[in-house]
Amino acid sequence: MNGIVLLNKPAGITSFQALSVLKKKLATKKVGHTGTLDKFAEGLLIACTGKYTRISQYVTALPKEYVAWIVLGKTTTTLDPEGEVTDTGPVPSLSEIQRVIPGFIGSIQQRPPAYSAIHINGRRAWQRARNGEIVDPEPRRIIVENIVIQQYTPPRLCIRVNCHQGTYIRSLARDIALAAGTCAYVTRLQRTRVGSFSVSDAVSPEMFEPVVHVQKAGDFIAAFPGFIQMCADAALKEHLVYGKTLSPEMLPSDCGDGVIAFLDTSGELIAFVEKQGQRLQYTMVLAER
Repeated sequence: MNGIVLLNKPAGITSFQALSVLKKKLATKKVGHTGTLDKFAEGLLIACTGKYTRISQYVTALPKEYVAWIVLGKTTTTLDPEGEVTDTGPVPSLSEIQRVIPGFIGSIQQRPPAYSAIHINGRRAWQRARNGEIVDPEPRRIIVENIVIQQYTPPRLCIRVNCHQGTYIRSLARDIALAAGTCAYVTRLQRTRVGSFSVSDAVSPEMFEPVVHVQKAGDFIAAFPGFIQMCADAALKEHLVYGKTLSPEMLPSDCGDGVIAFLDTSGELIAFVEKQGQRLQYTMVLAER
């Protein structure tokens, strides 16, 4: 089945384990994630199935929302509850936290955790860290749209974070604590939104039913910002499948700029075409010849 699945991953299992349930029920290996969640984390994990695994790049690029529960005044090797305690510090006041948080909103530099999935010289950072190597990933630029304090009962802080691709909430908690003169780790983490997709609409792995929970292209393409959905008849479908040159005259006169998702009459994706003025360029063809 080709589509996406809104999966509510429980804490305590890996993203791979959550997807393995889908693979078994769909009887296919063609199931891919669009951004892993740590084992201790829970919440929205969007999976792509069948040939739609190729569109994961579009889902991965969507902004995300998290709710994080943070313990201040203590930190661990992994910056989460699965690591060993390595340091302690003072517990800051609410005013101290409120003072430093604005410095982490906007386009900022962030150093990923040592225990993360990023590659360093061909190997995962967490693999090197577990082997006792000193791991110090290079900082990279991320975008944090907003941080809202939900609750603070010292030493436990709950924040809601709206951010973009590549943001590590564990690193964010670490850096906020450092700015407040202490240390911290994330004790619980929930991904609540990906773009306009909400965890409230997601299904747990054990309750997943393919016929019910696999969303077809027509149901989810509209959720991608800047995408235009267009239905192609048989003649245009054949044109698209073979990647033939497109002209603006083949589109409705009021078609604006953006990524056009062409669907056939059964609702299956045919191709993505980017339109910029009079210029039309294929970005992906999914339908088979």
